[in-house]
Amino acid sequence: MQAKSMPQNLQELQQKVEYAEHVKRITTQIHAASDFDQILLDLHKDILGLFDAEDLTLFAFDSEKKEIFSKVPHVDSVEEVRIPISEQSLAGFCAKYLRPVNIADAYNIAELQSVHPSLLHDTSYDKRTGFKTKQVLTYPIVADNKYLMGVLQLLNKKSGSRFTRKDEESVAEIAKALGIAFFNLRKLSRKNPTKFDLLVSNSRITQNELDNAIAESRKGTSDLESILIEKYKVPKLDIGKSLAQFYKCPYIEYSERTLVDIELLTCPRLLYHLQS
Repeated sequence: MQAKSMPQNLQELQQKVEYAEHVKRITTQIHAASDFDQILLDLHKDILGLFDAEDLTLFAFDSEKKEIFSKVPHVDSVEEVRIPISEQSLAGFCAKYLRPVNIADAYNIAELQSVHPSLLHDTSYDKRTGFKTKQVLTYPIVADNKYLMGVLQLLNKKSGSRFTRKDEESVAEIAKALGIAFFNLRKLSRKNPTKFDLLVSNSRITQNELDNAIAESRKGTSDLESILIEKYKVPKLDIGKSLAQFYKCPYIEYSERTLVDIELLTCPRLLYHLQS
């Protein structure tokens, strides 16, 4: 009897090792991310692959507007979805009370009210996309066990009636890594301005349009400056002024008549030419 069970035991052990390595690989990617978009957009598929779920939504906390938001990639754009921090949605409830929620049926009013009398399922996503939400597992993303950073939400358990205890443990581990990463990125974003802050602050382009342009440039078909000029009709002069503010040096528009001291060309921070 013992000899027959060994192969199965070894297989289970191998699966546990592979699962643990998958979790470790994702947490390493999270900590290595250079900005929020890389986590919200680029790591979506990798995190989802860890769970037996149909979909995943990763929300970040907007401390100024007191909302949580997510970014949904489309073929040639990125949609930003914002949710109030309230009992009007499972993710909003999770963010408000910093409590994980594991629901077997999002449309079961009695089950929702057993968690909180005012808790509701926001059906707007289902109505907009045709997706039918069933099981939901939401987990708060926090830093130092108290600062809200976002919410991790899994939708629809492919097998079984609800997300398991193992799913909850894995989500908790991923959420812990996300909390550290979000906290560190927020500190960096406060200290480090970006090259195109002036374009947004001067309303030459919206933050969402800039996010879309960045996402498109990551595909490698065109550089970011060209996309801003050609697709979003941002004047070269405005891009030059924004870069000048970022690099703290005068902007000199390209001209064949301009004579440039050869020594300046050895220091790219002193001079920026926006080529035609």
